[in-house]
Amino acid sequence: PMITVSPPPGGGAERISVAAMQGVTSGPSDLHYGNNVILRRGATYTITVRIDGDSVAFRATVPASA
Repeated sequence: PMITVSPPPGGGAERISVAAMQGVTSGPSDLHYGNNVILRRGATYTITVRIDGDSVAFRATVPASA
């Protein structure tokens, strides 16, 4: 998989290193991919995931306060 995070206008897209992950209690039956990234509070990002020629994109807004 390839994951790209595109920040609000004025910033460049960042390709995220992808890690194979599994649930702490589920083990290998919960194999998934991802990584942790730092995002700016109150900003809206577009996240694009590509796997074998297929892709999906969605928008996510980080809450302004925790």
